[in-house]
Amino acid sequence: MKIGTKIRNLREKTGLSKERLAEFLDIDHDSLSKIENNKIILTLGMLSRVSSLFGVTISELLSKDKLTDMVNYDFAKNNLSVSDLKSISEINKIILNANLMSDTLKADRKPNVLLLRL
Repeated sequence: MKIGTKIRNLREKTGLSKERLAEFLDIDHDSLSKIENNKIILTLGMLSRVSSLFGVTISELLSKDKLTDMVNYDFAKNNLSVSDLKSISEINKIILNANLMSDTLKADRKPNVLLLRL
């Protein structure tokens, strides 16, 4: 599955409007439509913001596999502002980093450096 299709599926599943996601990504509605239709590629910064907002890893977004653990948010129900979405994104970064650290420790690896998402 292509990345634009995954983003559209995540947006639709969470009830987030195209307008609100475009505003969160600081792009116009037409650019988001092109991304969702796999006509243009996201920047690394946008990829990171999408990943954090929806609580999925960048690797999961870039993988050709379908997302299996999709989020269960309902953004539309609460009529969240872009500021609210930014807060959710920051919380999700913490969760994704905690999961990364947990997975690393479970694998009994002892890395010299643990890379965290910024």
